[in-house]
Amino acid sequence: MFTATVKGFQVFDEVTADIERLVVSALDEAAAVAAAAADADAFLPLELEVFPAEQNVDGFTAGIHSRKTGKRGIRLAPLFDEGTLSLHHGELKRPGRKSWQVKRKGSTYTAHRRQLGPVAGIEAERFFPAARSAGRKALLGRIDRGV
Repeated sequence: MFTATVKGFQVFDEVTADIERLVVSALDEAAAVAAAAADADAFLPLELEVFPAEQNVDGFTAGIHSRKTGKRGIRLAPLFDEGTLSLHHGELKRPGRKSWQVKRKGSTYTAHRRQLGPVAGIEAERFFPAARSAGRKALLGRIDRGV
């Protein structure tokens, strides 16, 4: 008969501490990579601030935030990231009338539609999604490398 004794020690606290250190370092690295990717793709300097990893109720969080503001204190990063052209880029299905009759206060006159020029606005640059994917790639690569 062959017998063996395996002595197990509860090292859950040590393993948890190692994993937390790994997660914090991976999140810090991912935030730095995301900031570099966003700054590289953006048209204007974003003045990005990197928030280090901190613990919250759900786990750990880290991120980036743009401090660049316009004249009135409006943050410019969302405007350049999402654009201001809305979703209407194409031609109208049915163009409006060129002229029409208007009756006002007993008099009648012909109104004419003004010429519509090219659409003005800021085109979307989409640098935050690119930064998010670069940060996620760095995060997963750091976790794969391990402690």
